[in-house]
Amino acid sequence: FGIAPRGDNKFSYRFSEVLSAGTIPVVHADNWVWPFRPELIDWKECAVILPEADGGKVAMSVLDGMGLEEKCRRRQRCYDIYKRYIETTRGTVAGLIEGLELVAQGKRAPMGGVRCEEEDPRCNHKRR
Repeated sequence: FGIAPRGDNKFSYRFSEVLSAGTIPVVHADNWVWPFRPELIDWKECAVILPEADGGKVAMSVLDGMGLEEKCRRRQRCYDIYKRYIETTRGTVAGLIEGLELVAQGKRAPMGGVRCEEEDPRCNHKRR
């Protein structure tokens, strides 16, 4: 596993670094902006996605409860995404185009991750 904290913005270069290291990203970020359209990549198949408020013991409980088969499946999915869409500029551009093509074909998927409203006490609103 590799932690990919949000940083100052709603995305962080740390996420790409964690993928390039061949680890499963653990993302603690409310209202995170994911690379690529959700119609193209379902990040829940790869990353462990938790609200910012669920760090520490909650995160460790989630990771400790993950079986070997799931870890292997997630790691392989992360590797496939990285090699196809993130490792090279050509792959990144291809991912952007493929995602837009899916939208043009009428496919829609909800944005992934933790989505928070202002009144939600679980979410970190200071960084918006």
